[in-house]
Amino acid sequence: MMQMLSGTDLQASMVDSGQPDGMPGRGTALLVGATAGRILREPGFTGDVIAVGSKAAFIISSHGRVVAFSRLDQQPHPRAVLSSLDLGALSVGMPVRVQGEEVLFGGAETLSLEQTRCWQRLPLGPGRGVSLVDASRGFCRVLNAALAMHEGENLGSALPAIAAGSASVISNRLSPNASPLIAAAMEHVGRIVPVCRWGRLDLAMTYAEDLIGLGPGLTPSGDDFVGGLLFAAYHLNEAFPGEFIWDAEAVGGLISRSRSMTHPISHALLSDHAQGQSYEAIHDLMDGMLTGNEELDAEALVTRVTSIGSSSGWDMLAGLLTAMLLVTSGIETQEGK
Repeated sequence: MMQMLSGTDLQASMVDSGQPDGMPGRGTALLVGATAGRILREPGFTGDVIAVGSKAAFIISSHGRVVAFSRLDQQPHPRAVLSSLDLGALSVGMPVRVQGEEVLFGGAETLSLEQTRCWQRLPLGPGRGVSLVDASRGFCRVLNAALAMHEGENLGSALPAIAAGSASVISNRLSPNASPLIAAAMEHVGRIVPVCRWGRLDLAMTYAEDLIGLGPGLTPSGDDFVGGLLFAAYHLNEAFPGEFIWDAEAVGGLISRSRSMTHPISHALLSDHAQGQSYEAIHDLMDGMLTGNEELDAEALVTRVTSIGSSSGWDMLAGLLTAMLLVTSGIETQEGK
């Protein structure tokens, strides 16, 4: 039986667990995301490795469900297993099955789930956070930190437009040497920013569909932006029910259509974001803004979020902060009542 772990005591757990047992071909799982745990414990689980990188490997089950096997130094995620598994011994196409408390990779590698803990983060419910006004203050602190820290070619280039709540800033700030990808993505982002500022999440989701699949890799930049947008909108709706437009059916339709528009791994992560589930740093950032913690270290939070992937962190952060423009609209609506 896995122990539920909802805090951020992963480092302490790593110390307590000691080093991997050193047996060739055998790894030990330390932390299993709640979604990954449910998938791996489906009766008769079988699957195949579909991607292998230096930090994580991904498998897809016979039922089309995706699980990530990540290094111990990676962030917890509901779909990830953090373990001492030798990723270098895995290859695309390798069959995977679960037998008892062990995950077997093509007969070469074995991962024990016996001593693992379960990781899950839940959204803040109504009344557990601060007012919209205080949430807006937290948003401004994070946005200002992100503006000062932004670097690289990614959708963080939209931050000035988010700060202005207007798309007009985008054409003025976009580098003439920007890649065609960034230029195309920013055009779509430019339509989403103002409608979020107006409180029209329904329109934002309509425009967001044009970003799905935009960009190279397992998680295209457009997907990451939309993921951050949906994640923040979900959490805002949970914390402030009735204040924002959240059409679960429309969101479900967007996620369903995205299946044929992007990579299976990215589709799985988009599905998680639409249900308010993401990397630990994304949760920490969102909770920090919604609880109005006076000791909120915006720079540290932005640093940890933007360390995800090569550009995914900045892309997700831009989407998340775009959705936070809904808070400004919500405050104006309350004041107008």
